[in-house]
Amino acid sequence: MNVQHMGSQLYTEFTFVELLQCVPLIRTLDIQGSWMEVFEQIDAPPISIKFLDLHDYGGFNLDHLEYFEMESFGNSPFEMELVRLIMANSPVLKKVRLELSCRVSIDEELEILRLPRASSSTMLTIER
Repeated sequence: MNVQHMGSQLYTEFTFVELLQCVPLIRTLDIQGSWMEVFEQIDAPPISIKFLDLHDYGGFNLDHLEYFEMESFGNSPFEMELVRLIMANSPVLKKVRLELSCRVSIDEELEILRLPRASSSTMLTIER
């Protein structure tokens, strides 16, 4: 894995899923949704776009993750895929808290509530 921080841009040679696989014992994950929007900009460096590739996560589990929180969730494709990934691959997940941005519609909120979960006891809290 090669990570270099140059100025305000992060150049990586791995994906977000690969990053999470490097910390398999993580119990709490707190992400600022607005941070992810930086990587989704059209003028972002091509290698940073690879960082957001969540489609290749076969066999991926967060076996120890208990708490997941995302602030400023804007329902971008990446954010939605990330929440889907975490909910479906975290068998001991106890609590998920999503703070929605004002641009998330009620229909989109309902879609989030219907996401499959690896743990039937996961408590999902959505705030506006």
